[in-house]
Amino acid sequence: MWKNEPDVESFVTIVLIPNDENTLMQFEHAHVGFASAHNYERGWRDTFLKLDRIFTE
Repeated sequence: MWKNEPDVESFVTIVLIPNDENTLMQFEHAHVGFASAHNYERGWRDTFLKLDRIFTE
């Protein structure tokens, strides 16, 4: 929860799906408050870019 949206509770769902020798990921971040949505979007994007770099090295 964010200080500017104390009554907003969001939920993250991650589903990992086998795909031959790889794994697909379905990701959903639900019930995001309007004031904090841009922070979550940027944070998740940066996190997934870092994970991609780690797993492709």
